[in-house]
Amino acid sequence: MVALADFKKVNVTSFSVKVGCKVNDVMRTELERLQGKPLEEGRTLAFGAVYKRGENELVDIALYDYVKEPEPHLHVTFSYGLENFPRPPRSVPKPNKLLQVLDIAQEPIDFFCEVSFSYQKGAEKSTIQLPIPVFRTDKAGFHEITGIELSCKEPKGSEYDIRISVDKESTLEHEVAFNFESRARPRIEGDFLKRAMSISQQFMK
Repeated sequence: MVALADFKKVNVTSFSVKVGCKVNDVMRTELERLQGKPLEEGRTLAFGAVYKRGENELVDIALYDYVKEPEPHLHVTFSYGLENFPRPPRSVPKPNKLLQVLDIAQEPIDFFCEVSFSYQKGAEKSTIQLPIPVFRTDKAGFHEITGIELSCKEPKGSEYDIRISVDKESTLEHEVAFNFESRARPRIEGDFLKRAMSISQQFMK
């Protein structure tokens, strides 16, 4: 089962993970067994599952493209969502099976994670006060700054980018992006979410 909290309780509105890796013969054989058909180059195939989280359903979908040249490899996207998220057919394998296939490589791979948070009436809790009024408006052509982008470049392994913005209803939005190097394993998405929450909370009082 996916090791994720109820998204609404932790203010998550979107969550996706991308990863690329080489494919050896054992991985290819296992993917073909799970999908029940030979791998085809350029063909996007899906894994999916629906889990109960509190009063909500969490949808977990994984899509991958298989590429043969210059060497066999996969491009994989994992997506997690709640409302208005497409429900996968019950016949497809669960995404944790794909994570198990990725771990056959037995080496760390680089996951790129993007997580968005929405804090209702959260503007007053932000350590960065927005909007920022602009006083020289004659030439600027606008009146206030409602969002900024910040980037942390060190220490190595702790880099991240975050976009912070507010809307007219004082809803605070955080869009967090970072890389996470690790061997693939079932439930690793819980570690991705924990890291994203830690980054977001750095900018909350």
